[in-house]
Amino acid sequence: MILDANIHSYQQSLLACSSVYIARKMTGATELWDDTLHYYTSYPETKVRECAEYVNQRLKLTRASTTLRAIEKKYSLAKFGQVTSIPLVDL
Repeated sequence: MILDANIHSYQQSLLACSSVYIARKMTGATELWDDTLHYYTSYPETKVRECAEYVNQRLKLTRASTTLRAIEKKYSLAKFGQVTSIPLVDL
């Protein structure tokens, strides 16, 4: 996870929802937060989006960092789904 002391101000469940929100955006989902996700998480899209914007900002800063290149290389392998090759998005 992103190394950031301020991220602890968000509930873990909200961080998980934000990760789903960002992943759906990255994979081209047409609806990022639907009624089903709202029902099962009890988080409205506005709250999830706020947290997702913060997490996404931190992801971009982390990706620009040179200190985590080993992790980036590891997750660029096919056995890990080449997830680091998926471009980051703007929310």
